[in-house]
Parts: sequence; structure tokens; C-alpha cells
Amino acid sequence: MSDQRTQHSTVQAPVDLDEAQQLCDEATPGPWAWRGHDDGSIELRALHSGGLRIISTARSDPCVATTHDGEWVLLEHACQNCIAAYHDPDILTSGSGRRCSKPENLGTVWAWCDKGFIKPLNEWAVREVPYRADVADVTHPDARFVARSRELLPRLVAEVSGARVAIQLAEATVALRLAQEVDPLDYRDAYRAWRDALSAYLKAKGLGTGEFCEEHFSWLCATGQGQCQRAAKAGGA
Repeated sequence: MSDQRTQHSTVQAPVDLDEAQQLCDEATPGPWAWRGHDDGSIELRALHSGGLRIISTARSDPCVATTHDGEWVLLEHACQNCIAAYHDPDILTSGSGRRCSKPENLGTVWAWCDKGFIKPLNEWAVREVPYRADVADVTHPDARFVARSRELLPRLVAEVSGARVAIQLAEATVALRLAQEVDPLDYRDAYRAWRDALSAYLKAKGLGTGEFCEEHFSWLCATGQGQCQRAAKAGGA
């Protein structure tokens, strides 16, 4: 089977930051990470609140099953461990000492491999310590993307939002200078837009909303003699 995944190079519309922020707000809080056992189930869990399961799967059909009469039967494609246990009534009945060794029979997440088909994430599992099956991470690129996106997306939204506010402030500053030099009659509106942009910028930077001299603002609009000094000082900060 050929790999159907493709990359798109078309120009995309601007990111809807409100939608992105809503996704962040409604999703289970992070951080997330892959946990479980490399010889059992691997799940995407939250690293808090007792390890809430973000992505999990149900266990598939085991190697052995029971009939309506209570008799054990060996299912097709059973692993060697289960075949051996099947011939030992004590192990089969108690279940102790029997562990299915086939990843195909584990309730785990599956992902694409470089050969064009899917395999259990167990194939990419990294143990916490060599002598235990506890999983500390999964190195599959798609698995890492899903887990890390919970922390990276909110940070990206914040950075893009800050960049957009900075651009708006730069544009408003240019418009203010042009209004002052070219058309003083437009200075009032340009200054008001610049003031709002500066306020948004300072708020995004965690510096408050800025302080403006509203009394001096009226005189500035009437005379067109430049920015309010207090506002200019706040802009330099």
C-alpha cells in the first residue's frame, strides 16, 4: 500500500487565532505524553489528574477464548506464549504466567511506518528504564506531533497574537507620522488609532494598558504639533 499522505504548498488564509484559542481552551489541559508498557497497551495521557486518557483503544480479540460451555479454545494466529499456556491447564485457568507476546493482540494505538503500512506504537516506544516495560516516550513523528502540539499550539497562538499587535502598532505609528506631516486634519483619527494600538501592544506584553494624557490630547488635535509626550514615552517603553 502506498503512502497516501501529501504535503500542501498552497497559500493558506490567515490563522484564525480565536478558533485556535478555543481549541486550546476546550481540550484537556496539558502537558500530554505517551505512556503505558512496550509489551502492552500504549496510550496518550495527561501528565496530571491521575493520568487522564486522551487517546486510548480497546483490547482486540485475545489469542485464547472460552466457549459457551466454558471450554478454552485457541484462536487463529495465536502467539507462542499463548500456545504454550494453552497446553498447561494450570496456567491457562489461573492466567498467571501467561502474557500475550503479539503486538497485534494488544489494545494499543497504531501508526504508519516507512514501509507503507501500520504498526503498533510499541515499535517506537522508549522505556523509562531498560529493565521495566514502562514507556517514557514514543519516537514516531506523528505521535510526537500529537503529544507536543498541546503545549506548542497555545504558545504559538500567543506569539502570533503578539506579532500581529506589534504590526498594528507599527502601521498606526507610520500613519500617525504621515498625518502629522502630510494632512494635520487627519491627525485626530490617526492619533486615536495609534493610542489604541499602543494600548493593545502594552497589554499583550503584560505592561498594562498604557497611560495617556487626554487633556493634552485635545490640544494636540487642535494644533497638530506632535504626539503627547507622556504617550510618546509610553511608546518608547
